[in-house]
Amino acid sequence: MAERKSFIRQYAPSFAPILGLILVVAVFGILSGGRMFTLRNAKMIINQIFPIIICSIGAVFYWAWGVFDLAVAGILGCTTIFTAIIINTGHMWLALIVAIIVACAFCVASSFVGTFSGIPIFLASLCFMFITNGILTAYTNKHIILILGDFDKINTMPVKLTIIVVVGLVCWFLFNFTALGKACRLMGGNEKAAKFSGIKVNKIKIISFIIAGVCIGIASFFLTMRIGKVDYQTGSGVQFDVITALVFGGMPFGGGRHARISNAVIGSFTYIMLSNGMQLAGIPYNFIDLVNGVVFLIVVYLSFPRSKDKLLP
Repeated sequence: MAERKSFIRQYAPSFAPILGLILVVAVFGILSGGRMFTLRNAKMIINQIFPIIICSIGAVFYWAWGVFDLAVAGILGCTTIFTAIIINTGHMWLALIVAIIVACAFCVASSFVGTFSGIPIFLASLCFMFITNGILTAYTNKHIILILGDFDKINTMPVKLTIIVVVGLVCWFLFNFTALGKACRLMGGNEKAAKFSGIKVNKIKIISFIIAGVCIGIASFFLTMRIGKVDYQTGSGVQFDVITALVFGGMPFGGGRHARISNAVIGSFTYIMLSNGMQLAGIPYNFIDLVNGVVFLIVVYLSFPRSKDKLLP
């Protein structure tokens, strides 16, 4: 009996998110009458999931050492301003490069403030959330940018799937087979111990946010082409989508050795297919957030570490 409990504790965090995804697909595949599996709906799912899964994959690197970033949506929105302006000049690939540079600059600035000022990174990201949202709102209040051009060859499902696979594999390799990934996981287990073991903690934090910035830049580039404009709502709520996706994917709240790139991938698909399935099943739109909230609460309750002796974990 003890061995069985030990086995469940060891492997449940890995298999529970996969089983959850299978359950969502099976249930709503039936309730939707099979419409979930049509090519048209597959394209819709990829369009909806793309910015979330790309940003979530990048977020794994800093979530692994126990923090999450609230500035993702604001940085994504601000980056689309630069992306749209350059795309409208006809230099599409330059727009991608600039998007990555701008997103990385914002992410590094946020991590730099949080790392060297003594302000917790979570609070630093909250400050940058307001700053970036302010920039986006101030600019688009007078200049709603319409995107000009034909993106039919780039803004396609095969291209986006390829990008997801490439970004996922590169980040999976970095996270699992390099000193960077090992350091991120060790910092999540115990940052002070990681520092005493010789890990340059501040350097790892900044590199983690650079990777997140690259992912936000890529997401910004494709989001700009898909929506065709930039306004004050561009990217709105993405930070909460990323958090929800990672939690649905089984990401430990404190990071550590159980953090995986697969948490971002599985969680993103679960989150989007749950919402998509409810729409196809005819559930009123007003109730979709309610159901997502209830599911999120259940997942948090089951996965959040609790102690009988302490009020906080």
